[in-house]
Amino acid sequence: MKHTASLTPMQPPACTATSDQLEDILRSTVSRVEEEQETSLLKRGVGRPCELSARCLWAAFLVCLLRGLHSQKAVWRLLSLGPLWSFAHSVLTAQAVYKRLDQAGTAPLEELFVQISHRLLAVVSALLEQGEREGTLKCLAPFAADILVLDETILDQVARRLPILRGVARGAAVLIPGKLVSLFSVRTQQWRRIHFEPDSLQNEKVSARFMLTGLVRGTLLLFDLGYYCFKWFDDLTALGFWYISRLRNGSAVQILHRFYEEGDTFDGMVFSGTKKGARPKHAVRLVRFGMHGVLHTYITNVLDPHVLSMHDIAQLYARRWHIECAFLLLKKHLGLALFWSAKPQVLLQQVWGTLIIAQLLQMLRLQIAVQAKQDPYDVSMELLLEYLPTLSDYYPDGLGVLLTRGADLGFLRPSSRTRIQTPDLSALLLVPLPADLLLEQVPNYPPDPGKARKRSPKKRKKQEKKAHKKNASTRSA
Repeated sequence: MKHTASLTPMQPPACTATSDQLEDILRSTVSRVEEEQETSLLKRGVGRPCELSARCLWAAFLVCLLRGLHSQKAVWRLLSLGPLWSFAHSVLTAQAVYKRLDQAGTAPLEELFVQISHRLLAVVSALLEQGEREGTLKCLAPFAADILVLDETILDQVARRLPILRGVARGAAVLIPGKLVSLFSVRTQQWRRIHFEPDSLQNEKVSARFMLTGLVRGTLLLFDLGYYCFKWFDDLTALGFWYISRLRNGSAVQILHRFYEEGDTFDGMVFSGTKKGARPKHAVRLVRFGMHGVLHTYITNVLDPHVLSMHDIAQLYARRWHIECAFLLLKKHLGLALFWSAKPQVLLQQVWGTLIIAQLLQMLRLQIAVQAKQDPYDVSMELLLEYLPTLSDYYPDGLGVLLTRGADLGFLRPSSRTRIQTPDLSALLLVPLPADLLLEQVPNYPPDPGKARKRSPKKRKKQEKKAHKKNASTRSA
């Protein structure tokens, strides 16, 4: 699914101060950034030596994002007003800071994103173990190495500040900087991988295959109908990945085996597609049930109902919505709907910086949830961003106040997510899968939007000739 946010200017986040915990993580990680090699500058024999270190520059950049400041000039002001952390006071001009940001590119922030994500993964893993041990968090699909949601979001339009963009009409495609193709972990509530695609109109399946690079075999992927493709499903099975998807409306299926069937409730093995038309190679498991007048239908390549039950399939696919909430955090609460600049380098710096802050906030919410013995989505992220500075200013242990008075103040409240209900098949006898049942067939793939098409020259000439005759008849009429 492609997501867009409103073009109406958003209010900057109300978080105007950092908690000691978040700032300590930033400080310790930024301190590991390697300084620029001044020897390479000296060899050129031109220009002044760097007066602003890379550590100080990126520390100020991230602190500005955390405090809700929304301009490059805010980075300069933060450095000019006084020393930040243990860095020396900066006396550079605003233009010098602009130039440094423009020349630095996105590589330093991408490295910071990887480093911070790696550090947070150890913290989050310990929190997950504690939550599962205490019964606060439920471990879904324990057979899977990880549970990742694959989706993308289109970035908002940039402001028409550059001379080349001033004459462009509002809403033009050239104002869209691109889109973010993302993998979000359901278990850790962390961004696992981000890919920036400058072509916002590119088909989802093109970047989807790139996102599989380096993933551990046995990872469970959740995605919507935008990725529905027989070749994509077979590729995932061949590569050793699990997946859960919805079944497209009107899709033909051939039933091979029924584990259970009664009324609208069905759990069994099917071949998708038709014998004479498009069809995949591998059989899939089809799960269908009706609830409150709505028919829910899912397909998966986890074929054993004892490994992954109908209820778990519905629960897992419902958690695909976690990436939508993560996109909302980026765009609305952290101000990614308002770009500092229309320059591609600065724009992407803001994107990567915002992702770093989002990782920290997701970890903080998970920590509060585990300590309060609540679900992470029972912790209000909006209120956490709004009142964290107040708690830090007036209470030595701001997070301790959330644990003791969070429910009374509304920080801890039942989530508004839909509660998934499914027929209970746990006490029923399921018909086992026959050992001699063939689960593969000869595939016939339609043109895959995720791969370049090889068209026959004869067919192309025939189509061009047909189009020429149609245009000629139209002109004569």
